[in-house]
Amino acid sequence: MQEPLTAVLVARDGNQLLGYAVVRIIDAPGSWQWGDQVGVLETLVVDDEARGAGVGQALVRAARERLAGSGVQVMKISVIAGNDGALRFYQREGAVDFVKTLVMPVSG
Repeated sequence: MQEPLTAVLVARDGNQLLGYAVVRIIDAPGSWQWGDQVGVLETLVVDDEARGAGVGQALVRAARERLAGSGVQVMKISVIAGNDGALRFYQREGAVDFVKTLVMPVSG
């Protein structure tokens, strides 16, 4: 959070927190075609009771606007395998498959 290119975006209804997103800007890998920097949506959380009310969409829109205002062309989003609801949400918002990341233990 102390990085200058990190922001917390908050959705509220009065004093009630409905959700938040953490977005940051990082240097792009050299082989990417979208400029020197990319955005990363680190976290998107919407309260269970606020789901389906457009809160997630509003937070993604705010993240995109913030990044675009900084000259960033793409936002990277990671979704945990098996979280099909999140995957469908981001796809409805315009995200497309780009990289599949796998993890494996390094010790037996």
